[in-house]
Amino acid sequence: MLVKKIILGRISFLKTNFIYLCFSLKKMSTLFRKIRKKMADDNRPVKYMRYAIGEIVLVVIGILIAIQINNWNEGEKEKLEELDYINSFLQDLENDRLQLESNSEYGMITINGHDSLSSELSKRPLQGREKKLYHFFNLQNTGIGIPHHDRTITQLKYSGKFRIIGNQDVVDAILDYDTRIINLKNFNEGAYKTNVANNTLIDIANVFDLNMAFQFAEASLSSIDNFEKVNYPTGLSLLSYDDQAIRHLRNTLVQGRTLDVFVQQTNDELLQMNKDLQALIRKAYY
Repeated sequence: MLVKKIILGRISFLKTNFIYLCFSLKKMSTLFRKIRKKMADDNRPVKYMRYAIGEIVLVVIGILIAIQINNWNEGEKEKLEELDYINSFLQDLENDRLQLESNSEYGMITINGHDSLSSELSKRPLQGREKKLYHFFNLQNTGIGIPHHDRTITQLKYSGKFRIIGNQDVVDAILDYDTRIINLKNFNEGAYKTNVANNTLIDIANVFDLNMAFQFAEASLSSIDNFEKVNYPTGLSLLSYDDQAIRHLRNTLVQGRTLDVFVQQTNDELLQMNKDLQALIRKAYY
């Protein structure tokens, strides 16, 4: 905010000087017209030419000075616009950071849920383990979404305003971050991951009562470390205890876990990029 006030003060100062210069040029032009008329009336052409040339030179200098002041004024306006974009982008980064940090927590819940569910499914007999199985199913089903608050960078891209961001290191870092987060978002929402998720859901639906599970999904998340606190009904059971169906489900869960680990690790890398970019921008502009 202090930088913005300084720039506004400079713009006001330049405007005042520009108006004063125009007023002074107008007064001098009137004075020279009077002198020129007197010279012409006195029939003194040589001196008249000298004054005429002097007047022309003065006007040219005045125009050049006015152009320079106007250029300074436009430059200060661009600096102010640059700061507005920088402040807006920092807010977008902050919004991304909050969700990326949340992803770091919930992503690990998903991965640990995968591991716990696979471990429980490998034990025999499964009867009597149903509460644990439903609990870990709900945890591994948490998943994460990749944020992309792109309001400011979209404006910069499509308005051609990237040119006013004067620090090239900041521009390069912004574009690198934006590319990485778009790529991860596309992967996380893409056909391959969606296909794996759908196949996993089919295998899960053969073993678990999904309507029952989803009723207690929120309670499972609020009691991650103690499934006994989740008020599952008595007589809870799986839809199938068939060994082949269980083994097939475990294999499918491994594939899903691999993708979730990749997304989690890339999310954490993006979180660090986000923090580094925020630090770079603040160092460059504040």
